[in-house]
Amino acid sequence: MSHKSAIQNPVEFFVAHGFLHDSEIIDICCRILNGIVEVSVDDLNAAFLDLPNDPGRWPGKLIFEGAKTLNSNLYFVDGVVISKSLCFVNNGYFLMEFELRYGGFFGEGRHRASIDFTFDKLFVTATL
Repeated sequence: MSHKSAIQNPVEFFVAHGFLHDSEIIDICCRILNGIVEVSVDDLNAAFLDLPNDPGRWPGKLIFEGAKTLNSNLYFVDGVVISKSLCFVNNGYFLMEFELRYGGFFGEGRHRASIDFTFDKLFVTATL
């Protein structure tokens, strides 16, 4: 089992990881009774692919605890890629917004979707 690491500053985490630009979503799991949203992606460092400062591929799972609300217009299809992930502090909790596109890596001009939710704590684990 992978080690679950607490992210002390979620806002800075998403900035440091290029807003997860071009990370493909593999899985989303909502544990409603526990207030948990889990988002698994193919590469948390996808924004840096082929750049000189590319830290290497990092498949991972983001675990958002203390989720209270969730809104989405997501279609369940292959090739859902994050265009941008934004995290804000709002009234003592965090607001997470994922701007998504369909069509994989080259789907920039295709249909768009979004997911947003509130949360209290963020954890990350490496996946294979």
